[in-house]
Amino acid sequence: MKNTLLSIMFLLFLTMQSVSAQSEVSKGDQIPSLSLVDKDGKTQSFDSIKGESGAVLVFIRSAAWCPYCQRQLIDLNEFYKDIESTNYELVSVSYDAVDVLKNFSDKHNIQFNMLSDEGSSIIKAFGILNMDMKPGSKAYGIPNPAIYIVSSDGAVQSVLSEEGYKKRPSPEVLLEEIETISSTAK
Repeated sequence: MKNTLLSIMFLLFLTMQSVSAQSEVSKGDQIPSLSLVDKDGKTQSFDSIKGESGAVLVFIRSAAWCPYCQRQLIDLNEFYKDIESTNYELVSVSYDAVDVLKNFSDKHNIQFNMLSDEGSSIIKAFGILNMDMKPGSKAYGIPNPAIYIVSSDGAVQSVLSEEGYKKRPSPEVLLEEIETISSTAK
């Protein structure tokens, strides 16, 4: 009887753990429904931000305080026309407030859309919430940085990420991946 009770408790524990664990959106998955506010204060959905081929969603920690994210955004901006020419629309997503995104965008003449996910609901829905940051801390709500290449119908075609937060896939690697996706789709 005692062993049975312990077995049941252990199974309940495992079930609770798997329910509370994040399930990361992966290649082939449909992305969660998006409703985010852009740097100009307008609510955007996936349909309103995607290009003819889809969208490149770049999840960053913060445009306000993360130097690695700031560098990534500036580097991607230099390649914006190249990315746009692939018929994918480039979009960044962070937990930053709209005014933070607007200030960064204006200061660095960012050409692509920057979306605010205050409250991190989309970051959580993608399963990329950084679990090392504790609720109440300044950095709570940040994602583990990742780039999702998403088709126009919302299917994830590729996920690019690196171990840790300091190293990011380069714009050249992103363009190569888009080229690979485009060539295999033909």
